[in-house]
Amino acid sequence: MSNGEKETFEDFFRCINLCHDCISLKNDEGEIVYNGPSVDEVCLLDMSAETGIAKFLNRDSDTCSVEIRGKTESYNIIKMFPFTSERKAMSIVLKHPTQDKAICYVKGADSSVFPMCNGYAGIGKEDGLMASTDPNGQILEVERSVEGMAKLGLRTLLYGVKEIEWDGTRDPLDLPVDEIECELTLLAATAVEDLLQENVKECIEDFRQAGISVWMLTGDKGLTAKEIGVSCGLIPPEQNSNA
Repeated sequence: MSNGEKETFEDFFRCINLCHDCISLKNDEGEIVYNGPSVDEVCLLDMSAETGIAKFLNRDSDTCSVEIRGKTESYNIIKMFPFTSERKAMSIVLKHPTQDKAICYVKGADSSVFPMCNGYAGIGKEDGLMASTDPNGQILEVERSVEGMAKLGLRTLLYGVKEIEWDGTRDPLDLPVDEIECELTLLAATAVEDLLQENVKECIEDFRQAGISVWMLTGDKGLTAKEIGVSCGLIPPEQNSNA
Protein backbone atom coordinates (compact mmCIF):
# COMPACT_ATOMS: atom_id res chain seq x y z
CA MET A 1 0.00 0.00 0.00
CA SER A 2 1.46 3.37 -1.05
CA ASN A 3 1.57 6.35 1.31
CA GLY A 4 -1.31 7.95 -0.59
CA GLU A 5 -3.42 4.81 -0.36
CA LYS A 6 -2.63 4.49 3.35
CA GLU A 7 -3.70 8.09 3.94
CA THR A 8 -6.97 7.54 2.06
CA PHE A 9 -7.59 4.31 3.98
CA GLU A 10 -7.07 5.99 7.34
CA ASP A 11 -9.16 9.02 6.32
CA PHE A 12 -11.98 6.63 5.46
CA PHE A 13 -11.89 5.25 9.01
CA ARG A 14 -11.63 8.77 10.42
CA CYS A 15 -14.77 9.69 8.49
CA ILE A 16 -16.66 6.69 9.92
CA ASN A 17 -15.60 7.58 13.46
CA LEU A 18 -15.98 11.36 13.28
CA CYS A 19 -19.00 11.94 11.02
CA HIS A 20 -21.99 10.38 12.79
CA ASP A 21 -24.72 11.00 15.39
CA CYS A 22 -23.77 8.29 17.87
CA ILE A 23 -22.58 8.51 21.48
CA SER A 24 -20.05 6.29 23.27
CA LEU A 25 -20.84 4.63 26.59
CA LYS A 26 -19.09 2.15 28.85
CA ASN A 27 -20.77 -1.11 29.79
CA ASP A 28 -20.40 -2.97 33.09
CA GLU A 29 -17.13 -4.51 31.86
CA GLY A 30 -15.68 -1.06 31.11
CA GLU A 31 -15.84 -1.61 27.35
CA ILE A 32 -16.87 1.17 24.97
CA VAL A 33 -20.23 0.56 23.31
CA TYR A 34 -22.10 2.78 20.88
CA ASN A 35 -25.68 3.98 20.74
CA GLY A 36 -27.43 6.17 18.21
CA PRO A 37 -30.49 6.72 16.03
CA SER A 38 -28.95 4.92 13.03
CA VAL A 39 -28.38 1.17 13.17
CA ASP A 40 -26.02 1.52 10.20
CA GLU A 41 -23.83 4.02 12.05
CA VAL A 42 -23.63 1.80 15.14
CA CYS A 43 -22.80 -1.20 12.95
CA LEU A 44 -19.99 0.66 11.16
CA LEU A 45 -18.51 1.98 14.41
CA ASP A 46 -18.53 -1.56 15.83
CA MET A 47 -16.87 -2.84 12.66
CA SER A 48 -14.20 -0.16 12.85
CA ALA A 49 -13.41 -0.89 16.49
CA GLU A 50 -13.26 -4.66 15.87
CA THR A 51 -10.67 -4.21 13.11
CA GLY A 52 -8.34 -2.45 15.55
CA ILE A 53 -7.69 0.26 12.96
CA ALA A 54 -9.85 3.01 14.40
CA LYS A 55 -12.16 3.60 17.34
CA PHE A 56 -14.54 6.41 18.27
CA LEU A 57 -13.76 7.49 21.84
CA ASN A 58 -15.98 10.43 22.76
CA ARG A 59 -17.44 13.74 21.64
CA ASP A 60 -18.87 16.82 23.29
CA SER A 61 -20.13 20.09 21.86
CA ASP A 62 -16.60 21.35 21.15
CA THR A 63 -14.27 18.38 20.60
CA CYS A 64 -14.19 14.85 19.24
CA SER A 65 -11.62 12.13 19.96
CA VAL A 66 -10.81 8.99 18.01
CA GLU A 67 -8.11 6.36 18.14
CA ILE A 68 -6.26 5.61 14.90
CA ARG A 69 -3.88 2.63 14.93
CA GLY A 70 -3.51 2.92 18.70
CA LYS A 71 -2.89 6.69 18.78
CA THR A 72 -5.48 9.14 20.12
CA GLU A 73 -6.42 12.07 17.87
CA SER A 74 -8.49 14.98 19.20
CA TYR A 75 -10.17 17.58 17.00
CA ASN A 76 -11.92 20.86 17.71
CA ILE A 77 -15.34 20.89 16.07
CA ILE A 78 -15.95 23.97 13.93
CA LYS A 79 -19.40 23.05 12.65
CA MET A 80 -21.67 20.09 11.96
CA PHE A 81 -24.28 19.85 9.22
CA PRO A 82 -26.82 17.19 10.25
CA PHE A 83 -28.37 14.79 7.77
CA THR A 84 -31.48 16.03 5.98
CA SER A 85 -33.77 14.19 3.60
CA GLU A 86 -33.21 16.89 0.98
CA ARG A 87 -29.38 16.67 0.98
CA LYS A 88 -29.20 12.95 1.93
CA ALA A 89 -25.83 13.68 3.51
CA MET A 90 -24.20 14.90 6.72
CA SER A 91 -20.90 16.69 7.28
CA ILE A 92 -18.53 17.69 10.05
CA VAL A 93 -15.89 20.43 9.85
CA LEU A 94 -12.86 20.00 12.15
CA LYS A 95 -9.86 22.19 12.93
CA HIS A 96 -6.64 20.68 11.62
CA PRO A 97 -4.45 19.81 14.65
CA THR A 98 -1.32 21.62 13.39
CA GLN A 99 -2.19 23.78 10.36
CA ASP A 100 -4.43 26.74 9.51
CA LYS A 101 -6.83 24.41 7.76
CA ALA A 102 -10.12 22.69 8.40
CA ILE A 103 -10.81 19.08 7.50
CA CYS A 104 -14.29 18.41 6.18
CA TYR A 105 -15.70 14.88 6.27
CA VAL A 106 -18.89 14.09 4.36
CA LYS A 107 -20.99 10.94 4.10
CA GLY A 108 -24.32 10.18 2.51
CA ALA A 109 -26.27 8.49 -0.24
CA ASP A 110 -24.43 7.83 -3.49
CA SER A 111 -26.98 9.91 -5.41
CA SER A 112 -25.86 12.91 -3.33
CA VAL A 113 -22.15 12.32 -2.67
CA PHE A 114 -21.06 11.29 -6.19
CA PRO A 115 -22.06 14.70 -7.64
CA MET A 116 -20.13 16.38 -4.80
CA CYS A 117 -16.88 14.70 -5.91
CA ASN A 118 -14.23 16.24 -8.13
CA GLY A 119 -14.28 14.77 -11.63
CA TYR A 120 -17.73 13.18 -11.47
CA ALA A 121 -19.24 13.59 -14.93
CA GLY A 122 -22.57 11.87 -14.27
CA ILE A 123 -23.93 8.35 -13.88
CA GLY A 124 -21.90 5.95 -16.00
CA LYS A 125 -19.86 8.75 -17.56
CA GLU A 126 -16.10 9.14 -17.39
CA ASP A 127 -14.22 12.41 -17.10
CA GLY A 128 -11.67 12.19 -19.93
CA LEU A 129 -9.40 14.69 -18.21
CA MET A 130 -8.96 12.59 -15.08
CA ALA A 131 -6.01 10.20 -14.86
CA SER A 132 -6.36 6.83 -13.15
CA THR A 133 -3.76 8.01 -10.61
CA ASP A 134 -5.98 10.91 -9.58
CA PRO A 135 -7.56 10.49 -6.10
CA ASN A 136 -10.96 10.22 -7.81
CA GLY A 137 -9.65 8.28 -10.81
CA GLN A 138 -11.50 5.12 -9.76
CA ILE A 139 -14.86 6.80 -9.32
CA LEU A 140 -16.56 4.81 -12.10
CA GLU A 141 -15.33 1.56 -10.58
CA VAL A 142 -16.73 2.61 -7.21
CA GLU A 143 -20.02 3.56 -8.87
CA ARG A 144 -20.32 0.08 -10.42
CA SER A 145 -19.52 -1.54 -7.07
CA VAL A 146 -22.20 0.52 -5.34
CA GLU A 147 -24.77 -0.49 -7.95
CA GLY A 148 -23.80 -4.14 -7.51
CA MET A 149 -24.15 -3.93 -3.73
CA ALA A 150 -27.52 -2.21 -4.03
CA LYS A 151 -28.77 -5.03 -6.27
CA LEU A 152 -28.01 -7.41 -3.39
CA GLY A 153 -30.32 -5.41 -1.14
CA LEU A 154 -27.49 -3.78 0.84
CA ARG A 155 -27.70 -0.26 2.24
CA THR A 156 -24.86 1.79 0.78
CA LEU A 157 -23.07 4.94 1.92
CA LEU A 158 -20.32 7.04 0.34
CA TYR A 159 -17.57 8.93 2.19
CA GLY A 160 -15.62 11.98 1.07
CA VAL A 161 -13.14 14.54 2.41
CA LYS A 162 -11.76 17.98 1.58
CA GLU A 163 -9.68 20.68 3.24
CA ILE A 164 -10.39 24.40 3.39
CA GLU A 165 -8.35 27.33 4.71
CA TRP A 166 -9.20 28.12 8.32
CA ASP A 167 -7.24 30.55 10.51
CA GLY A 168 -9.93 30.98 13.17
CA THR A 169 -10.94 34.51 12.18
CA ARG A 170 -14.10 33.42 10.39
CA ASP A 171 -17.40 32.93 12.21
CA PRO A 172 -18.49 29.27 11.87
CA LEU A 173 -22.08 30.48 11.61
CA ASP A 174 -21.15 32.05 8.26
CA LEU A 175 -19.93 28.72 6.88
CA PRO A 176 -22.54 27.44 4.37
CA VAL A 177 -23.10 23.78 3.66
CA ASP A 178 -22.62 24.37 -0.08
CA GLU A 179 -19.00 25.34 0.55
CA ILE A 180 -18.35 22.06 2.37
CA GLU A 181 -20.29 19.54 0.32
CA CYS A 182 -18.51 20.06 -2.99
CA GLU A 183 -15.17 19.26 -4.69
CA LEU A 184 -14.69 16.20 -2.49
CA THR A 185 -12.07 13.50 -2.72
CA LEU A 186 -13.96 10.20 -2.64
CA LEU A 187 -12.70 7.94 0.14
CA ALA A 188 -14.77 4.77 -0.01
CA ALA A 189 -18.19 3.17 -0.06
CA THR A 190 -19.75 0.83 2.50
CA ALA A 191 -22.62 -1.63 2.30
CA VAL A 192 -24.60 -2.91 5.28
CA GLU A 193 -27.15 -5.71 5.28
CA ASP A 194 -30.37 -4.73 7.02
CA LEU A 195 -31.83 -8.10 7.99
CA LEU A 196 -35.58 -8.54 7.94
CA GLN A 197 -37.30 -9.42 11.17
CA GLU A 198 -38.59 -12.98 11.50
CA ASN A 199 -41.75 -13.97 9.62
CA VAL A 200 -42.06 -10.67 7.74
CA LYS A 201 -42.76 -12.48 4.45
CA GLU A 202 -45.39 -14.74 6.04
CA CYS A 203 -47.02 -11.75 7.77
CA ILE A 204 -47.31 -9.81 4.50
CA GLU A 205 -48.82 -12.87 2.79
CA ASP A 206 -51.40 -13.18 5.60
CA PHE A 207 -52.34 -9.52 5.13
CA ARG A 208 -52.82 -10.04 1.40
CA GLN A 209 -54.98 -13.11 1.89
CA ALA A 210 -57.12 -11.08 4.30
CA GLY A 211 -57.57 -8.40 1.63
CA ILE A 212 -55.37 -5.84 3.39
CA SER A 213 -53.26 -3.64 1.12
CA VAL A 214 -49.56 -3.42 2.00
CA TRP A 215 -47.39 -0.42 1.13
CA MET A 216 -43.63 -0.09 1.48
CA LEU A 217 -42.26 3.33 2.45
CA THR A 218 -38.49 3.69 2.26
CA GLY A 219 -35.71 6.19 1.89
CA ASP A 220 -33.37 3.57 0.48
CA LYS A 221 -31.76 3.63 -2.95
CA GLY A 222 -34.18 2.32 -5.60
CA LEU A 223 -32.25 -0.88 -6.35
CA THR A 224 -31.90 -1.64 -2.64
CA ALA A 225 -35.61 -1.03 -2.05
CA LYS A 226 -36.56 -3.39 -4.90
CA GLU A 227 -34.40 -6.21 -3.53
CA ILE A 228 -35.86 -5.75 -0.05
CA GLY A 229 -39.32 -5.79 -1.62
CA VAL A 230 -38.51 -9.14 -3.21
CA SER A 231 -37.01 -10.63 -0.05
CA CYS A 232 -40.09 -9.75 2.01
CA GLY A 233 -42.48 -11.02 -0.66
CA LEU A 234 -43.87 -7.63 -1.57
CA ILE A 235 -42.55 -7.77 -5.15
CA PRO A 236 -42.61 -10.99 -7.21
CA PRO A 237 -39.06 -11.94 -8.34
CA GLU A 238 -40.06 -11.96 -12.02
CA GLN A 239 -41.46 -8.43 -11.71
CA ASN A 240 -38.20 -7.19 -10.15
CA SER A 241 -36.12 -8.69 -12.96
CA ASN A 242 -38.07 -6.58 -15.46
CA ALA A 243 -37.99 -3.43 -13.35
